Amino acid sequence: MFPAVKNFLLVYVGKTTLIALLIVGGGVSFFVYKNFLSTPKSTAYTVTKGIFVEDVLASGKVEGVTTASFNFKNQGKVTGVQTKLGDLVLANQELVLQDTSSFDSQLAEMDAGIQLQRARINQLKAGTSQEEIDVASASASSAAVSVTNAETNLSISKQQAIDQIKNAYTIADDVIRNKVDRLFTNPQSSNPKLLASAAADFKLGSDLEFSRVTLEKELKLWGGDIKSLSSDDDLSNQLKNTRTRLGLIKEFLDKCSLFVNNANNTPSTLGQSTWEGLKIDIAAGRTSVNTALSSVTNSQASITQSQSQIDNAKSSLTTSGKQLQQAKAKVRGTDLAVYSAQLEQAVAAKRKVESLRNDLVIKAPFAAVVTDVNAKVGQVVGPGESVVSLMSRDKLQIKVNIVENNIIKIAVGQSAHITFDAISNKEFTGKIISIDPAEKIINGTTYYQTTVELTETVDFLRSGMTANVWILVKEVPDALFVPSSALVKKGGDWYVRVINGTQQAEQKVTIGARDKNGMVQIVSGLQEGDKVVLDDSTSI
Repeated sequence: MFPAVKNFLLVYVGKTTLIALLIVGGGVSFFVYKNFLSTPKSTAYTVTKGIFVEDVLASGKVEGVTTASFNFKNQGKVTGVQTKLGDLVLANQELVLQDTSSFDSQLAEMDAGIQLQRARINQLKAGTSQEEIDVASASASSAAVSVTNAETNLSISKQQAIDQIKNAYTIADDVIRNKVDRLFTNPQSSNPKLLASAAADFKLGSDLEFSRVTLEKELKLWGGDIKSLSSDDDLSNQLKNTRTRLGLIKEFLDKCSLFVNNANNTPSTLGQSTWEGLKIDIAAGRTSVNTALSSVTNSQASITQSQSQIDNAKSSLTTSGKQLQQAKAKVRGTDLAVYSAQLEQAVAAKRKVESLRNDLVIKAPFAAVVTDVNAKVGQVVGPGESVVSLMSRDKLQIKVNIVENNIIKIAVGQSAHITFDAISNKEFTGKIISIDPAEKIINGTTYYQTTVELTETVDFLRSGMTANVWILVKEVPDALFVPSSALVKKGGDWYVRVINGTQQAEQKVTIGARDKNGMVQIVSGLQEGDKVVLDDSTSI
């Protein structure tokens, strides 16, 4: 029989041993229970030799190599938004447009002209047919008719200009000499006097009297000019003089209007009805002069336009005449050169219009992800407003911080393997493209920012994704390595449990680098073929 147990104490030592202390009477007894508790799950691993790839691990965020925002050169209304936030766009793809309709029609015409010019060159190379000669002849005849029509239009425009000059003189003569002169005594003399009351505006009256003398001189010169006026004269100069004279009369009538509409200026020698009639006549005269001035200006524009039409028609006639001569003549190398030069000129002109159109279109300069769109159809945007922003997608990069102990192993051009937290069971490749020379201090530790560029295009990657980067430092041939779960750290040293038959013994080892697969290089302490215990609870 066991003596009575007054007290007992269970003591747990390590992972597998239980010691029970029993106080029996005045003495103490103890029992040791090995493997009392369950042991951790473990497996054996045979140490192998092979090529060990040393990696340096770091993490960072995905970002585009190139980012850019775009705006229009000129203010205008947005007529098309052909993308949205998050779209993947190709290089040269149109994104946002202002109104391009006018340039589109010009480009369509230019394309037709270029095709025609190329066809002519091919015809020239093939030799001129009778049909082509007939076409060139018809073109020359048409150009000659255009010249005749343009000259006729110019003749009509000149005659209309003469009529407008004479009509303007008639209006001016009637308004000044038949109507306004009722305000004066001796109006056509060198000393005209206003019919004014005692309260008349003296300064305005003096200006009117002085201006009336000037106008009389101009009217006499004007009357002399129109007597011998013909279409052979320099009508542009005559129209210019007419506009100047009408301007003087307009200014004079404006002052007359101020004078007669001031009741204090009413002459005592004129009845009220006569004075009111003067007001009406002066107002009507101002309207007539303004109309005449507009007609004379239009006549000048008509003559200029008609002359331009003649110049263009003569130029076309010259060109078509040369083309007819070329059609009838034998093909020469110089002729082919001329046509080729005309084609190049047409292509250059098209490029100029395309450049103007491009100012109204924002295109993606590179394959990219749309990161912002700030335009809507119908919205008016100015040259300083960003309407769309892009981030390149053909080249993505990751910036990682490498601790100073590892940076000496890193160099531009080294390869890297990359995984993403958001993408399972897939690995990507990259390479080091830059290492910052200046350090970064993070929580008291020195790091160096290193940029890794992906060497493949991945459409589903996005800016901001977390990436794990394994930088390939070197390859060690004939290296021993074990999984990290075989290692246990004690007092600053690393140990493994080596299996020898049914026994296990701790073995101190010296470790080297660690790779991306969780393997650790063994520098010393093990030999190829040794079996070590893997313990999930001790993995590093």
